[in-house]
Amino acid sequence: MKVLCRPHSGRLICLTVRFECGLRKEALEYIRRKWEPMLPAGTFWENYPVPNSELSCSHAWSAHPISHLPELIFVLKQLEANWKKNRLEPVSLLKHAAFFIPLPQGTLSGKMIEEDCVCSVEFDIP
Repeated sequence: MKVLCRPHSGRLICLTVRFECGLRKEALEYIRRKWEPMLPAGTFWENYPVPNSELSCSHAWSAHPISHLPELIFVLKQLEANWKKNRLEPVSLLKHAAFFIPLPQGTLSGKMIEEDCVCSVEFDIP
C-alpha cells in the first residue's frame, strides 16, 4: 500500500493511516524519516525550516508521534480510564525499547529486549 500525503498538515494523517492499516514497520520508518531530524534542536518544529521564514521552531502539535510510540512498539491500548484495563501485545520492531506512563496509581512501564533471536518482555502494571 502506498500512502500519499500533503507535506505539512498531512503528517499526522499519514502516520495514522499506516498505523491503522497494520503497517507498524512503515509507521516507525515514517516517524524516523520525518521527526528524527528534529532531535538535535531539542524541540519539535512547526514546519521544516524555511530560510528567512517567520515560522516558529517549537510547536507541541508536532510532538504527537511520541504519544503513538507505546502503542506502535508494544501494541499498548488503554481500554478503561486511568489505564485500569489495558491490552499489551508487543511486536518485534526494535532490538530494545521501553516506556513509562505516569498514572495516579503509579507508573505503568514496560521494556523489551531482543538478543540472539530471543525477545524478553517485562511490564509493571500498578
